Amino acid sequence: MRSLVQLVSGAASLREASDAMAALGVLTAAGWDWTTDFDPARAAAAMAALGAERSWTAPPAAASSAMAGQLPALAAAWRQSFAAASDDRPVRLKVRKPPVRWQREQVEDIAAVMLAPIATFAVDRLTALALDRALVGSVAVSGRLAREVAGAGVTGWIDVDPGFARSGAAPASVGDESFETVLTPESAEPGPDGEAERFVDLALLADHYAAGDIVAAEARLPATASLAADADYTIEVAIRADRLGFGGAQKAIAAPRQGRETITVYARVTARAGVVFEDMLLPLAWPHDADSTPAFFRFRTDAAVTDGVLAEVRLLSADLALLDHVELVRDQGEWRLRAVDAAIPFARPAGAAERDVLALHVVPAGAGYAIEATLARDGRAPLALPLGQTMLPAGIADLLAGVRNHWTELVIGTLVDKVSLSMPSYRKASAELAAHGRDAWRLLFGDGRGSQAGSSEAFGKLLADSPLPPDSIIRVTCAEEARGFVFPWTIVCPPAPAEAEPHFWGLSYRIEIARKQGRAPPPPGAPRITAVVDAGFAKFVDHPATLAKAAGRAATLAIAADRTDIDGALAAEDPSELFYFFCHGIMGGAASGLPADIAAVIRGAAKGLPDDAARAPWDRLLEQLKVTDGQGARIFFGSGELSEQGLRDSDFFKANRRPLVFLNMCHSAATLPASRAGLPAVFLDRDAVAVIGTESPINAQFGDAFAGDLLPRLLAGQPLGAAMLASRRKFHTAHSPLALTYVVYGRGDTMLAPAAGADGLALQREDVG
Repeated sequence: MRSLVQLVSGAASLREASDAMAALGVLTAAGWDWTTDFDPARAAAAMAALGAERSWTAPPAAASSAMAGQLPALAAAWRQSFAAASDDRPVRLKVRKPPVRWQREQVEDIAAVMLAPIATFAVDRLTALALDRALVGSVAVSGRLAREVAGAGVTGWIDVDPGFARSGAAPASVGDESFETVLTPESAEPGPDGEAERFVDLALLADHYAAGDIVAAEARLPATASLAADADYTIEVAIRADRLGFGGAQKAIAAPRQGRETITVYARVTARAGVVFEDMLLPLAWPHDADSTPAFFRFRTDAAVTDGVLAEVRLLSADLALLDHVELVRDQGEWRLRAVDAAIPFARPAGAAERDVLALHVVPAGAGYAIEATLARDGRAPLALPLGQTMLPAGIADLLAGVRNHWTELVIGTLVDKVSLSMPSYRKASAELAAHGRDAWRLLFGDGRGSQAGSSEAFGKLLADSPLPPDSIIRVTCAEEARGFVFPWTIVCPPAPAEAEPHFWGLSYRIEIARKQGRAPPPPGAPRITAVVDAGFAKFVDHPATLAKAAGRAATLAIAADRTDIDGALAAEDPSELFYFFCHGIMGGAASGLPADIAAVIRGAAKGLPDDAARAPWDRLLEQLKVTDGQGARIFFGSGELSEQGLRDSDFFKANRRPLVFLNMCHSAATLPASRAGLPAVFLDRDAVAVIGTESPINAQFGDAFAGDLLPRLLAGQPLGAAMLASRRKFHTAHSPLALTYVVYGRGDTMLAPAAGADGLALQREDVG
């Protein structure tokens, strides 16, 4: 805490000091990795994902080192995290037991002491209250400010009794001037009778150890040992009845088991500055009434460690309930365990908090890519960590080629003129797609076993064994340096036997590939749709009739007759809310059109069609793929076309309008918008709120059916992500897999109309970054 007080002493204002203190403690409680470069937008998104409950815990010294000179960015991230709320700071603490009642005078005294080291501020009873009262209460209840700042020579500190021993019912109403109770590790239902008490057990081992290794007693360092510089060590973490490691915290852990089954508990480690762990998350197998298996966290020291906190360890259940939270500290020449003081949840005005979210942030890693994951369950503090699995471009390219070939052969073969498959054919197609989905899972989360498994495998096991609830959000973002990343997110599925029913992400979750962008609230009147329909599809479907039926009285539909109409609609001062394209298209990303291998697959599949009429649209597509003028991706309609380069050279989507763009055509989203090539990127760069596209060829019959199902959902007020999920599920029930090739780039909370029964505009979530 001393380092925290020293850090905020450089704040420019009391407000900045308050916001920075709050953000430091909340991010620490959420498992923020202070060893990486600080990203304010990512920090704001992580804190916003906590919703109404925000736990606070004392930041480690590493946080102060990492945030030196970053106070304005840290405070700004805190304020940005409340962008969707009516108030930009907490207003009270949630009531938990045991109750602690903080009077106004106590708050003033505590705040004054917190401000005492900040010499540039004049401290009196009024300015002390400029600090957020919830922050003051949480710091005081933690007790660590009293214990550690006092040793730094700060005078005037009062040792506040947080009331841990108090009992009795909570006050019926405590009002804004009160701060209630500590948030202890969550209590699970007691296990079956006869299960002995067990405790977290931490030991330091000389050298590196891995899963399956036998640790000799002499390998465990004594409590008096110090750690040398540039040396290899391991922290052994286990749950045991009789400890083999260091003494200290003695709270028994409540096993969150339903019966006598073996459960998996996850250990999350956070290190001090100068200590680098190979893994940050590892599983412990905990049988009924027995000690758990150990987890070995290997690390290396940059400098000697002779005192202070080495690492914090949180034990989490599969649903992220906190089972225990301890720190390994060297105090007065001996290593000991110390319980991390219970954090206090903040509360903020109720908003549309997302309770179950998996956020995957793609970053460059050497010659490939890596994932920084943040998982939130049921509104609990999220688990955030880098997965440590490097995905090489060659492996990703092989996966994408297999998926593209699967879709191409299915669309131009069995489904050439159909929307659905027979049940046997659907099962066969799903099994083949699931094989690619499991390959995608292994690329994301690794495939190591035993000593070869690390944080990525542990995180994958957590997701596979305890999946997010249906309808949860999976949000993918890309760092600036990783904007060329491409991945088939909708078909990802966890490992399972080949004969098992696959659980595709695209049928379980709302998936959005997001970038930082503005909102587009529903229009005050009926939304306007500008549609471009290739007349060549008339021999297969009556798509204008499908659009007219979908629009009904809920929207105004205008079908562009020619290129002049299209250009005029795009460049209008007040453009439509939805731009819809039902055309032929080719993907971007290569000056010579689609790569030759993709064209070869299309050509080979088309040869198997029964007659020239069936082959005609695919022959036309192959002719279009021969274009080599360097204009990028294309939209073909009748005798005209729109090119990627032509769109980039034009100015459209004016008056701060952010339309939704629906590219219902072949390969329209085969390149991610995060890259700088492809049609989705063009429209998102022009501030479209979202783009719907396909990652494969699509036949006219299915494109017509999918639009006929999705558009009415959007016009009825369903958010885009939820509407896409509902449409995918409907076609899955009808034995049609092609809905999985449709993806959303941009904001999944986009709405074309207010939700049914809603008054005014729906509050949408804050920007993502």
